[in-house]
Amino acid sequence: MNYNKVIVIGGLIKDPELKTSPTTGSTKCEFTLIWSDEYTTKDGKEKKEVAFFNCECWGPSAETLHKHAKKGSQLLVEGKMITHSYTNRSGEKKSYTALGVRDWQFAGPRPQQNQATESPASGDTVDIPF
Repeated sequence: MNYNKVIVIGGLIKDPELKTSPTTGSTKCEFTLIWSDEYTTKDGKEKKEVAFFNCECWGPSAETLHKHAKKGSQLLVEGKMITHSYTNRSGEKKSYTALGVRDWQFAGPRPQQNQATESPASGDTVDIPF
């Protein structure tokens, strides 16, 4: 029996990138999550572990993630590890591993969409709640 399931909660290190396949027209969203853990060893030393997860999701889920998630967003992702193989321009065979996301959700507050950069139109008044 084989089992391949990964669940990670982490933060986006940059805005997700949306790509469309020129051959199939399918939509793919690529993003990287950072995960970290801090702990104290038996001898009292503080340690910090950090891992980066290259992730990808497809279809409507990819479009939704690209639209709403931004750098710094905390996400919970569930999926499986997948390995891609390709031949580079020099003819060398290469491979890389990514987390193929089946499901995702925000693990913290959703980022505000352009709230800080929007300004009222000329002549509009702004009601400040404090």
